[in-house]
Amino acid sequence: MKKILVADDQPMILTAITRHLSKAGFEVIKAENGLRAINKFDDEAPDAVVTDLLMPQASGIDVITHVRTKNQTTPILVLSTIGNDSVIVEAFRSGADDYVRKPFVPKDLVARLQNLF
Repeated sequence: MKKILVADDQPMILTAITRHLSKAGFEVIKAENGLRAINKFDDEAPDAVVTDLLMPQASGIDVITHVRTKNQTTPILVLSTIGNDSVIVEAFRSGADDYVRKPFVPKDLVARLQNLF
């Protein structure tokens, strides 16, 4: 079973993502902000990361940068409401592998994540 770290500061979204990924057969590690995501990445060694961009204590860009300094091959999927092209480009330049815009279709999120493996 693949272990997925999910970072989002909105409790309802974090719960929804967790439910959909768990149904798809993933083990989910939840992080309520960017700093917790960074710490949990180091502690849990997940197989992939799903991160929001705008979070307290550390941004999604900070999470992506940290993951890439530790592991160049861990798949990273950004899930965000930000539609600003420059921010999306920054996420990809920092090391993100894919981007899904909120609100998301659960089947699309699961399929995009599975395609990263």
